Amino acid sequence: MQEFSFAGTTDQPTNGAGQQEESSLLIAGRLMEGDSFAGPFEFDSTNMPLAAFTGGRVANILTARTEPQAVGRNHSPSRILLPFDKKAPEYSGEFRLKNISLIGFPAETLLLDHLAASKRKDYQPARIMHGMVVLRPEGDTLTIDIPENAMVERDLISLRGSISLSATNELSGKLDYGLPTLLTHQEYADGQSDPIFRDEAETAWLSTTISGTPNVPSDNSAQLNAEAQDARSHRTDRLNLEDVDLEKVAEQLKKEEEAVKGAIETNEEADKRKKRELDNDPFADPIE
Repeated sequence: MQEFSFAGTTDQPTNGAGQQEESSLLIAGRLMEGDSFAGPFEFDSTNMPLAAFTGGRVANILTARTEPQAVGRNHSPSRILLPFDKKAPEYSGEFRLKNISLIGFPAETLLLDHLAASKRKDYQPARIMHGMVVLRPEGDTLTIDIPENAMVERDLISLRGSISLSATNELSGKLDYGLPTLLTHQEYADGQSDPIFRDEAETAWLSTTISGTPNVPSDNSAQLNAEAQDARSHRTDRLNLEDVDLEKVAEQLKKEEEAVKGAIETNEEADKRKKRELDNDPFADPIE
């Protein structure tokens, strides 16, 4: 058995501000007699563009840079298949990322219509600071999976689903966009999300089917919006999102939460007092 490793670094400007940031790649593996010299082998990378591992095929819709891989049983490594009989290496497995942006899909514009004006700048585009994807190449088809809870920017947005790219650069798959219900519940006076969303716990999800190409990405968000129109027509209490002050909303929610808590405590104290009175007066009426 032969073990090996090799690494490379670069300090070219990579952060968009002309500052020097080192990028690195480390490949390690072992070869047994009869093993292919092509691999696949495990590797790790730091601060490299995701496009370097997808052949640049999704660079127009998904941008990010890599972070060192996590260690543990619940994490799968990144792998490289060397190009002895191919034009380029093939990359697969789990990639931990930073500075992630998903751009170009119509659903992202639709989301802005359901956000207060003061929040919209945070979604043009929305950026997730840390996350993870899984690359699955199958022949000339590349699939990028975004597992549940793998891309979450607290109080801003969550993403999940998969992006598949065919040999002819046609997109398919599903993408779900999650917004905090604290934001979506401000659109109507009844405190419920717009019909285009599906609430799950504290997240309101817009689930889309994607299509088009990386140069002209598309989805079915317009169709979903039209289908939700009938349900919207029965809700005449839509608020003017231009006027929603989220700081005041958060303050009001806190006051309501404290009021409910105070009422619960008051009722508990009243029950304790009645119990004490009953204990002291054997002829008192039972507590209902």
